[in-house]
Formats: sequence, structure tokens, C-alpha cells
Amino acid sequence: MIIAGPGPCLADQLGGTSAFADEGPGSLNFGKLHPLVGLIQNTAPDKL
Repeated sequence: MIIAGPGPCLADQLGGTSAFADEGPGSLNFGKLHPLVGLIQNTAPDKL
């Protein structure tokens, strides 16, 4: 508990909390399976 307490504060001071702040939300690349993934994503769960 003593170690876990200052952890977030120390990480903030060292800049660890903003390590990936500049990266935007990426999208996955499924290659040849991209049309299938789109079909699955757009199909209602009860129809799958």
C-alpha cells in the first residue's frame, strides 16, 4: 500500500501518463478479410 500510493503521482511527474496521448484511435487492418469483418460488424447479434 505504501508503494501503490505515490505510484500515480510519480508517474505523472515523470510524464508516464501522457506517453500515448498524441496517438489517435487507430483502426485494425484485416486485409482480405475486411469485407467479412464489415459484414459481421453490421449484422445484428441475433442474426449471427
